[in-house]
Amino acid sequence: MAPLRSAPLASRRAVPLLAAGALAATVLVAAAPAPPPAGTPHANGAPAAGTTVRITRVGSRGIAFDDRGHMVGEILIYGSGPVKVGIGTQSPQVVADTMRLKTLPAFIADVTNGEVHVELRGAGEIEIGGDVTGGPAVTVSARGRHLVLLKGGTGIRTLRP
Repeated sequence: MAPLRSAPLASRRAVPLLAAGALAATVLVAAAPAPPPAGTPHANGAPAAGTTVRITRVGSRGIAFDDRGHMVGEILIYGSGPVKVGIGTQSPQVVADTMRLKTLPAFIADVTNGEVHVELRGAGEIEIGGDVTGGPAVTVSARGRHLVLLKGGTGIRTLRP
């Protein structure tokens, strides 16, 4: 029978080092926090990702204009709940009061925690359409005198005046 040979000294030293490295890697992986699921609130209570509606298509029908070419009436934009709106290229800002406009430009609305109302005060109808980010709807569009971008990006509703 052949005599047993011992492993070289370098191999015998490498085994404990490899075992210690594997143990350290296991501890680091176990200690790392798992990422929160989508939509999980942050510590401050805000959702992980907001829900925005970007209105890129606007139009009108039957709106009355005075002899100077100004719209008779106005368009109101306001929120029911905490919402943010950015008109044109402005960043969305908290809507603290009703916005009163003489034209309906493109806008972006954060509907994560509330609804955004777009209401025509005067003759005619308005039409809006756009894309939703962070909500179940992908696009929205509607026509009427009082349109509501629904909380959480679930769609748009037309209210009868």
